[in-house]
Amino acid sequence: MVAAEVTAEAAARPAGAQLDGLWREVVDEVEQRRSRVSATVLAPAWLVPVLADRFGRHCHVEEPAGPGSTRLRVAAHTATGLAEQLAGFGGSVEVTGPAEVRAELARIGAELAARYGP
Repeated sequence: MVAAEVTAEAAARPAGAQLDGLWREVVDEVEQRRSRVSATVLAPAWLVPVLADRFGRHCHVEEPAGPGSTRLRVAAHTATGLAEQLAGFGGSVEVTGPAEVRAELARIGAELAARYGP
């Protein structure tokens, strides 16, 4: 929508339209667009609440992955966006897939090493 104009014409709600149901549909569609790429992440148990807070509804705890470690699925709109969010956790998380997110993490790491390395 680019512009709106106020008129004297009354708006009519379509018969049977339930605004709460329509709103849920819109929210679901937007959330699907915001989570097109997902990654499997191994994280220490203490970090799970932080990841859940950061990713919100785009974070799903899958299962324990060993002593003190948890497997999660996190999602974002692109592989780059997902890698950028995960990069902030440094070596505390391990992304096991997909390859495109791992490649983006490697690219970010190389950029940082080139800028701040010895």
